[in-house]
Amino acid sequence: MSDPRFTGAIAYYREKLKQNPSNPAHHHNIAPLLFEGGNVRAAMRHYRRAFQLNPKDVNSKNDLAVILWRMGKWEAALAALCQVLMANSEHYEANVNLAAVYFKQGEYELALRHARKATQIRPTSPKAHRVLGQILDQMGNVKMSLHHRKIAVRRGPGGGKSHQHDTHTYKKIGAQLVTLGQAERENSHAFVDCYRAMAGKQVELATSERTNECLCKCRC
Repeated sequence: MSDPRFTGAIAYYREKLKQNPSNPAHHHNIAPLLFEGGNVRAAMRHYRRAFQLNPKDVNSKNDLAVILWRMGKWEAALAALCQVLMANSEHYEANVNLAAVYFKQGEYELALRHARKATQIRPTSPKAHRVLGQILDQMGNVKMSLHHRKIAVRRGPGGGKSHQHDTHTYKKIGAQLVTLGQAERENSHAFVDCYRAMAGKQVELATSERTNECLCKCRC
C-alpha cells in the first residue's frame, strides 16, 4: 500500500513523465518518492530507466544500489556501487555506501578503505566520520574511532535518521572515553547527557562515579 504522504509529489512527476517520458531527471526524481511511499519495484524501474536514458547519471545507479542493499541483495548492491566508482572514483555517496555494505559483511579492511576515501572527499561530512568511527571501533582502534566520532557530532546533528545516528554516536563516545580512562578529563558525562536528551530520556548531570556506572551499562 502506498504512503499518502507522497501521493501529491508522485502525481506531479507522473504528469511530468506523461509530457516528457524520456526525461531522465523526472525518472530519477520520482524514484525515491515511490520507494519511500512503499512501491519498491516501481522505484527500481525508474532508477534503471533514468540510468538508461543518461548513462553518465551515476547517482541513479548509486541510489538503485541502496534499494538493493535494503532488500538484502548484497551482491547486486556491491556490483552497482563498484560500477559507480569505476565511472567516478570520487563519488562520495558510493564510497560511504560501499563502506557500510562491506562493514555489514565483515569485510572491515575494504570498509575502512572506502570510509577513509569518503572523509577525504568530504572532510566535513558527519556521516562519513560516523561510518569511519564505527569501523575503527569494530577493528579495535578505539582512539581513532573516538576522534572521528567527535568530528561527527561536532558537524551534526542532523534531522530524521541522522538524528538517530547522532544519538547513538554520543552514547558510544561516552563509553569510549571511559575505556580510554578519559572520563573526567573529557567530561564524558556531557556526552551521556546529550545521548539521553536526544533519546528523550531524563537528563541527570552525573558525578564521575555515576557517569561511569551509566556508561558501563550502555556499552552493549
